[in-house]
Parts: sequence; C-alpha cells; structure tokens
Amino acid sequence: MDRDRPARVSFDSLWDNKLRILGSGSYGDVALVSWNGTPAALKRAKSSLDYEALEDEKKILSALKGKGGAPRLLRSFTDPPAIVMEFKGDKSLSDVQNNRSDALDIIYKIGCRLQEIHEAHFVHNDLKENNIMIEGLNSDPKISIIDYGLACRPGIKIDMTGEPSEYPWYAPEVFKDLPSTYATDVFSFGVLIENLLNSQNKLLSLVNNNPKLSKVIRASVHPNPKKRPRLPDLLSHVEALLKPAVELATSVRPSKRKLIMSPEHPCNNTRQNKRPRYNFRRK
Repeated sequence: MDRDRPARVSFDSLWDNKLRILGSGSYGDVALVSWNGTPAALKRAKSSLDYEALEDEKKILSALKGKGGAPRLLRSFTDPPAIVMEFKGDKSLSDVQNNRSDALDIIYKIGCRLQEIHEAHFVHNDLKENNIMIEGLNSDPKISIIDYGLACRPGIKIDMTGEPSEYPWYAPEVFKDLPSTYATDVFSFGVLIENLLNSQNKLLSLVNNNPKLSKVIRASVHPNPKKRPRLPDLLSHVEALLKPAVELATSVRPSKRKLIMSPEHPCNNTRQNKRPRYNFRRK
C-alpha cells in the first residue's frame, strides 16, 4: 500500500484539492482525488460509529486484494479517519442497464465477481445496481463490485433498520436479526437479475423460454435462504444459456466467443472446482 503513496501527502491536501464529490450521506463523504496523477476515491467518516465501519471496510479491502473487482486500498488516515481507494469509474449498472446488448454476459460476469468475494469468505450484503461499476467498451466490459461498508464474514449479523420495502435488494433475513450468509447475496443477485431482465424485453423472452433458468432465478429470491440455489449452480444455468447466445452472435461479434472463456474472464480467475463453503458459523 505504501509503495503508491505520494511523499508527505496529507488528508487535508487531498481533500482541499479534490476534483469533485462522488457521494455524500449520513455515513460520510466520498470525493474524487488525484493520486500520483491517477484518479482515486477518498472516503472519510463523520461519526464515531462510521469510524468503526470505515476501519472494518479497510480491513476487508485489504483482505480481498482486488477480488470481486473490489477497489484496492491505497492509503489510510487516522485524523480524520479516511481511506484512499482505486477509482472504479463513473458508470454503474444503473446508468447503462437499458442500453446493453450484452446483458446476459453482464449478469454472468457480476455473478463471477460475487463468487470471488464468496471464495474469499466474505458476504457483500449490499449488491445492487449502483454498486456494480462497468468500465470499458461494450465488447469487453470490466465489472467491479464496490462499497464494502456492510460486508462481513458469513454468520455475522448486520444492524439493519428500516422497512424492507425501502430496500428491496436486501434479503428478508437481514431485517429479522438473522446472520448474513452467502445465500443473502444470492437473494440480492436474484433481484438484480430480475431488474435487468425487466429492462431487456428480448433477454426476458429468452430466459422465459428456458424453464430451468427461470426456475432457478425465481428460487434465488425465495424468502427462505435455505431454499435458494448456490451461487455456482445459478451461474452454471446462466452460462448454459449464454454459450448458445454467443455462438449465435459470432457472425456479428466474432471476438465474443473468446471473451466468455478467455483467461481474463472473471470466472476463469477463480478455481473452477472450488465452491463457496456454506458452513455459516460465526467467526
């Protein structure tokens, strides 16, 4: 982390020279700053509770080391508590989901990124369109999952308040004071898939004509986490539908076949025979 640190940089100098505010809320503020001439995100906490959450997020980012497309930690400050992270771009899935011709591949890549997080033994707990960043051209988009403020080890309870209707991407169990598990993320992923399908009529028709995939997507948002599919099983159904679609499109997009199974593809950056462990013991 220190090797990328500009000499004697201070929080105040970074904040005072910020390029713009990326986000602000009760949790704190995030600003776009220049780090060694490269865009970076500077996140500062506001309250003592946020200090603890920021410290947890720092530890998680350090442990993930970029898995799931997580921003790499570049620097941390103690006065005030703040962290500097890689900047993952301006475009989230919510910005582009209505304009993607490769939505099925996007779904698959998001799932593969989520699988990387699970293989590192973390639950994200806040998977939604705004936390999925998309960089690059349509022919080869790069997916990153950001915002690990609610992430935890499986088996840990998160303090969630509010009405479930206000947070439809959260699994029901998090509002019932039950531990978060990998199945908690599967629910959020299922909601994300449904939202993306509803914005893509052709893709929705394609999925509806695939009973197995339709069934597993519906199961992914089951109120009972034990009845949701495992993430690798859900991804295998998506991939089964994706391959014929890719083969059909090769006459128009010949590079697409390579994209699916190339070494750069997220699912090929994980061990294919390894599945997330579902022993939800508190750590």
